[in-house]
Amino acid sequence: MISRHPAQSVPLGLVILALFLLGAGIRVGLVVALHRYRVIEQPEMVEIGKTLAATGKFADPFPTPTGTTAICPPAYPFLLSLIYRAFGFNTTAQLFIQCLTGCAAALQFALLPWFAICLGFPRAVGIYSGLAGAAIPFWFWVETKGSYDTLLTSLFLLVLLAVFADRTIVRRAPLPRWYGLAWGVTLLFAPAFVTVLAALCLLTLVLSASWRQAIRDVVWTGALAALVLVPWTVRNYRDFKKLFFIRDNYGLELQISNNDLSHPLFDDNIGLVGPYATHPFRDAGEARKIVQLGEIAYFNARKTQATDWMRTHPARFLQLTLERIFFFWFIVLNETWKTVFSAAWTLAAFCGFVVAWRRNRMAALVLSPVLIVYPLAYYLIQVDERYRYPIYPTLLVLGVYAVMQALHSVRWQSKRNAVIVH
Repeated sequence: MISRHPAQSVPLGLVILALFLLGAGIRVGLVVALHRYRVIEQPEMVEIGKTLAATGKFADPFPTPTGTTAICPPAYPFLLSLIYRAFGFNTTAQLFIQCLTGCAAALQFALLPWFAICLGFPRAVGIYSGLAGAAIPFWFWVETKGSYDTLLTSLFLLVLLAVFADRTIVRRAPLPRWYGLAWGVTLLFAPAFVTVLAALCLLTLVLSASWRQAIRDVVWTGALAALVLVPWTVRNYRDFKKLFFIRDNYGLELQISNNDLSHPLFDDNIGLVGPYATHPFRDAGEARKIVQLGEIAYFNARKTQATDWMRTHPARFLQLTLERIFFFWFIVLNETWKTVFSAAWTLAAFCGFVVAWRRNRMAALVLSPVLIVYPLAYYLIQVDERYRYPIYPTLLVLGVYAVMQALHSVRWQSKRNAVIVH
């Protein structure tokens, strides 16, 4: 057990505010000072946001127009479209987006003391985690660029995990009704989190003291989340005459990641002669095939190519999968020191999870969907820091928890040895 830290006496709201101001000040300041907003990236989400702002249609994710699409989850492009309507598609809009993203990152780190308390960890663990995250913009591109929804989805996941932990570990109380609605909104940003939701529902059934209450929580959460998804599902069925879960492009991502030219890392796949040479974003001919075949048929064809290749190249597919598993956790970054530091912190987080499993089993169980279930889908596709980032706050907390537990053990052993000597 870690002894009470002086920071425990500071009001939690004041700690959160201070951490937010620190993190937001650093990130917004660097965005402005480095003029990062002058370079506007235009991936699929941005392209759709532009089209939405100009025409009101969720369409044309590639430079070559392909019409109505479901290649991306809808929430972030809709948010981008509101910003483009307000400011236009220009550097002013980009500055606003990057400042918004930086503030989302800052809020995420500011909430780590609350997150730690909900897990049953000492608040000092959360404070040090939040301070490290806020003060050190280690993932600066992800935390400020705003071309993707990564930061908002990471923030939402943190809040949902904290609420679940608070009700499961601390209060032992039913989940609030808005929890299911919040999950529905989150899935419209990040459909990949559905595996986390499913795992948390299973944990609800396992950990609850009352089966009746557990079933009620699971049913309400699932039903309300599904209710939020209904309008988008109806839209997709109307436009594509097919039912699918939020987005339809997994076949494309699977084929880009599993072929004769594929590498485990995204950065190694985007060269002119790599797998991305045939991506519709780069290849106008492939984009025209989408128009000819229809988006669903085109993505299904790419999925068939991927599964055929995996079946006929089992050794290479296994090698790629094992490499992706390794690089997901020990990702290669643009500087050697960053790669080494990230790997060391990941190992520390693993140690923290093991310690939590021994000393705070409930917290370890709550975190296990993020660490064990969430990455599974990404072991089959190329590794990118955007996909890994949503687990970063959890790794921060677990790493700090491991370090503080280690220091506490060393201090305790030193005191014990001193008593024995005297």
